[in-house]
Amino acid sequence: MKIKFQVLNDFRAPALISKATDFVALFSHDNGDVLEKNDVKIIDIINAIGEISLSDFEVQGLQSGKGQSFILKYSVEGKRYTANFPDAYSVEIDNEGRKKIDEN
Repeated sequence: MKIKFQVLNDFRAPALISKATDFVALFSHDNGDVLEKNDVKIIDIINAIGEISLSDFEVQGLQSGKGQSFILKYSVEGKRYTANFPDAYSVEIDNEGRKKIDEN
């Protein structure tokens, strides 16, 4: 399952991430732990759009409910940045008790 995102700067324009490295996405787990994903893929460098792939196993541990958020941390020339994505996705439980992601 994939979650797409766009990194915006303080002026709500696409951030300059062409030189960005060391991406880490942080997701909340039901048990209070944090899932760290560092295989973030940038799919449109000009518009600062990326995606994060989560396995079905990883999705099963995510915090359930609507309006879930995640945090993206990255570096540009040695300086660390943090982007917050509130209400980025929802984790729903299907009829078989399996969790699935619905992007907001």
